[in-house]
Amino acid sequence: MVSADDHTDRPSGLTATKLECVHDAANPVQTRQVLQTSRSATGQIVFQDDFQTGSSPTAWRSVMSADGGSISYNTTYPFRGTRSLALVAPPGNSAWIEALKYLPMPNYKRLGLEFYFAMPAVKKSYLQFGMEFRNKTNNVRDACWIFIYPSGFPPLYSGQDGSTNPIAEAGFPTKYDVSDTYDDWHYAKIVADFANRNHARLQIDDVTYYFPPNTRLYDFSGTPAQYNQWEIFATFYNLTADASTSLLADVTATMNEP
Repeated sequence: MVSADDHTDRPSGLTATKLECVHDAANPVQTRQVLQTSRSATGQIVFQDDFQTGSSPTAWRSVMSADGGSISYNTTYPFRGTRSLALVAPPGNSAWIEALKYLPMPNYKRLGLEFYFAMPAVKKSYLQFGMEFRNKTNNVRDACWIFIYPSGFPPLYSGQDGSTNPIAEAGFPTKYDVSDTYDDWHYAKIVADFANRNHARLQIDDVTYYFPPNTRLYDFSGTPAQYNQWEIFATFYNLTADASTSLLADVTATMNEP
């Protein structure tokens, strides 16, 4: 879920932290083969949507910053099958469009969210995604937020106090979209331990990053401790004057992640 600010100053004033990564630069081919096999869900599947059925994406709620945004099926650039989900951010710098899904509280609290996305750099948008524990009156308790920019910065995460921190020296590239078309797909997965309120791991394409122990989730102090909803979401921000479109495919939410 988007925060109160517009994130336009996210890249400034960042504090780098040296973190450990499993990416083996000496043998990238072998690393890629191993990580490719992990793209099937490693936890117990709670929810999946490949966007191949139905006349409209009714399984998802949409929220946007202004008129002019939409979510709909796209049949021109499917990741697989015949279609993907198109998120059109309204015109205007920092305008955004969000697709979200409320799920019942899971028995196991080590949770995962994974999907494929296409976000052409020429459209100058960026992606925020993650999971939240919240209640029905829209109060967030804990949040796992990840940010991916099209160029210039490594992935970022929101810390316990809401500060946005780069995942530095983890083997991630600083540019994910090198095409001007929508056939440049990428994979993302985040795992968080909501029982202990910690980030666990992040995978983007063939690189997996393990957060150091006790890397806390975003703690919304001052809000009610009660929660009864698990939210998964993806938000695309527009950084141009015109509306911009990004794509999602094969979304899976899991619990009891290793």
